[in-house]
Amino acid sequence: MILDMATSATAFGKLLHAKETNQPIGEGLALDAEGHVTTDPHKVENLLPFGGHKGSGIALAIDALTGVLMGANFSNHIVRMYDDYDKMRKLASLVIVINPEKLGNPLFAVTMAAMVSELRSVTPAPGVEKVLAPNDPQVAYKAKCEKEGIPVAQGVYDYLVS
Repeated sequence: MILDMATSATAFGKLLHAKETNQPIGEGLALDAEGHVTTDPHKVENLLPFGGHKGSGIALAIDALTGVLMGANFSNHIVRMYDDYDKMRKLASLVIVINPEKLGNPLFAVTMAAMVSELRSVTPAPGVEKVLAPNDPQVAYKAKCEKEGIPVAQGVYDYLVS
C-alpha cells in the first residue's frame, strides 16, 4: 500500500490549479490573511489541516518527524514554493518502509490484498461511483496520462518554455 498525501485539507497543487483556472476552492480548505475562511484561491494565505484538530495533531507529528527531527525547516519556517527562488526551502520527507517478514508475518501480502479488496467492495455512499483504496486515484491518473498525455496549465507551460 502506498499513501502519499498532504496533511492539509487540500493539496497545494490543487490550489495552484484553482488560481490558474480562476475557479473557487471548496469551503473550509483555506484561510485568508485575516484568518477568515476563503474560497478565493488568490486570497489564500494558509491551508487548513485535514480532519480538524485530529488532522492538526497528525500534521504536527509529521512536521516534527520531517522538519524538526531531520534538521529541516518546519511549519511557517518553510519557504513558500513559488515566492522567493533565491532562498533554499530546506525540506525533508518522511518515508516509512516496513518489511513485514522481519516482523514474523509471512501472510502480510495476502492479508493486505484481502483487506484492500474488502475495502473496494464496500457499498459506496450515494453519488459516489466506488470506494477507493489509497493510491487508486494516482494509479488511474497515471494510466490516463500514459494514454492521453500529461495536462499542464497554460501558466505553467508558459513558465517552462520561457
